[in-house]
Amino acid sequence: MPRLLSEKLQDALEWAVPFSGVCFRNVSQKFANTRDILSAQGSLDVGGRYNFKGAFEVLYLSYDLHTCLEETTKSMQCDNGFEVAKALPRVVIGIEVKLSRVLDLTSAIIRRQLCIAKKSLTADDWEKLQNVDNQEAFTQQIGRLAREAGFEAILVPSAVTRGKNLDIFPDRLLAGSSLKVVNRHFLPLPKR
Repeated sequence: MPRLLSEKLQDALEWAVPFSGVCFRNVSQKFANTRDILSAQGSLDVGGRYNFKGAFEVLYLSYDLHTCLEETTKSMQCDNGFEVAKALPRVVIGIEVKLSRVLDLTSAIIRRQLCIAKKSLTADDWEKLQNVDNQEAFTQQIGRLAREAGFEAILVPSAVTRGKNLDIFPDRLLAGSSLKVVNRHFLPLPKR
């Protein structure tokens, strides 16, 4: 009998890798302040590729600046580009990330062990499944099960570029893990 993905992800904790480096986030000016810059409330409210709306928060970061900008542009894009222009200006920040328990789904070896095809991480229309069909997408299932298994984050291929994204479960951060905004002192205090 084939093993369930939930069981495989529980076992995958032994393959967890640490992550230490700078990742990037692109936010609207409304959230570019010392209180809201690391908030993942938006992902809870509307969902994302790795979380169903209302289920849990995911802090979506990109591994490099190019991927961050492309991911943001794609999420706002329409045929003529006017929607992108209306969403500007935005603020790009660097975040020093230190985690000890990351599921690396950019690794072909790990994906093979879990029987997850790379294309299945980037090709599904999670928004349609979630918002029209009211169904959890496969990637959202992966996020939920990885979080439940005890991972702090998942490192995944970008659906937009050849880059990578680091998707963090803020409520699963372990002692010793940290997220530190680079040049935080340049951010304004939140408006009252």
